[in-house]
Amino acid sequence: SGDSLMREDALTALKEELIPLATVLTPNIPEATILLGRVLDPGHPEDMRELLQLGCRSLLLKGGHSEGNIVTDYFLEQGKTECISFSGQRISSNNTHGTGCTLSAAVASYLAQGLTLEMAVMKAKEYITKAISEGAEYVIGNGTGPVKHFYKTWKQVASPHFETKQL
Repeated sequence: SGDSLMREDALTALKEELIPLATVLTPNIPEATILLGRVLDPGHPEDMRELLQLGCRSLLLKGGHSEGNIVTDYFLEQGKTECISFSGQRISSNNTHGTGCTLSAAVASYLAQGLTLEMAVMKAKEYITKAISEGAEYVIGNGTGPVKHFYKTWKQVASPHFETKQL
């Protein structure tokens, strides 16, 4: 939503104590800008390496806050020179609350299943894209709604709590 969830004085502790413990750092573009202390060029190798220098094992820079109809995320692991990009058509949806948290949790779940880091990120990207797409037509209350986390198991049911809308 753009609101800061951290006091300014906690940023140093995050950078020095928590990020070096991370297997995957998953900032969006505004968060990465705060971490670097300057505007970054998404996907630019030097900016990606600078973020990795914070000590995390890998970086998944999320591009959902970028402009345009194409959204690109970038993935880079320590010790590798090639940055992998994931691009796709922007999905028009008001139900995008928690996409970053859901993506991070999906990466963790795929790692727990024994997938490699790169494969876990790829599968998590597929999952979150489908969860956004499948939930795009729901109208749930007011404001930004959640993605459809259980799209594989939920059946389409009529409910007074869920309405569909035409986009």
